[in-house]
Amino acid sequence: MKEQLILCGHSHNSFIGEIDGKKIFNVGSVGNSLDGDNRISYGILEFLENEVKLINRRIEYPVNEIIDISIKNKFPFIDEYEKCILNAR
Repeated sequence: MKEQLILCGHSHNSFIGEIDGKKIFNVGSVGNSLDGDNRISYGILEFLENEVKLINRRIEYPVNEIIDISIKNKFPFIDEYEKCILNAR
């Protein structure tokens, strides 16, 4: 692979690292983190003159309020959904 920066996702795990001189960035997940931290996770790429700075941000959100809204609106498979978004608690 000739690219020097690899952006990936779908694993629901936030990761910034380097392998064989190539930067790898996985921004994580919004609402279904599998890395033990159920805050919202997103990434920022800051393009500097000669490099790209990779930044991962985490934001708290009202998880219990989201579950209550889901129950009120008869969200399908609510038990599985609740377990999924509470996995880090």
